[in-house]
Amino acid sequence: MQAKLPPSSEKWQGDGMIAFHGSPCLFDRFDASKLGSVCKHTGSEGSGMYVANSRYVASCYSAPPPYSTGFLYEVEAPDGVYIDNDKLCAEQPEPVRTLMLEAIERLTLSGPMSGYRKFRIDNAPTTPDVPSQVGQVLYYARKSGNSLEPVLAAQGYVGCMKRQEERGGYVEFAVFEPSVLRILSVAEHKERIAA
Repeated sequence: MQAKLPPSSEKWQGDGMIAFHGSPCLFDRFDASKLGSVCKHTGSEGSGMYVANSRYVASCYSAPPPYSTGFLYEVEAPDGVYIDNDKLCAEQPEPVRTLMLEAIERLTLSGPMSGYRKFRIDNAPTTPDVPSQVGQVLYYARKSGNSLEPVLAAQGYVGCMKRQEERGGYVEFAVFEPSVLRILSVAEHKERIAA
C-alpha cells in the first residue's frame, strides 16, 4: 500500500490506496454476490471483500488448497473511513460505538446461543487466533439476520481494518461494497510447493 497508516489512528482516512487481493478465480470486477463462494471462513473481521497492504499475504490466498494456481490482483481501494477492529466496541467513535453496544445487548440478552455469543464477544480481546471483538459482533449480527455492515456503510464507513502481526506484519481491510474496488492489474500466481 502506498498510503501511510498511522499506527495509533482512531479512523484512517486514506487518499486512495493500492492494495492486493488473492483468489483462485479469474474475474474482471469484484462482485458482492460471490463473497464466500470459495473461502468459506470469510467475514471474520466484517463482511466484504478482503484486501491487504501486503502482496505476499494476498498471494497466500490466491491458491488455497485444493487449488495450485490462482490470481493476484493489484487494486485501488477507496478513500474513506475504516472501522479500526483493533479497538474494543466501547472504544469506537460514534456512531459505531452505539451500534456495536446495542448489537451486543441484542445478541447476548436471550436465545439458545446468547451465553456462548457473550463469552466469545467478551473474551475476543484476550483469546489468541480469534477475530476481534468488532469482528465477533459483526459475525453474530450477520448470523442472526441483522447485518450491521449496511448500516455502517450508510454512516459513511468504507469497511473495517485490522493490523496483523504474523507474516511480517500487515493490515487487512474488509471493504463492505466490493464494487468500489478498481482492479489495476492481475497476474497468475502458482503455489510454491516445498520440497
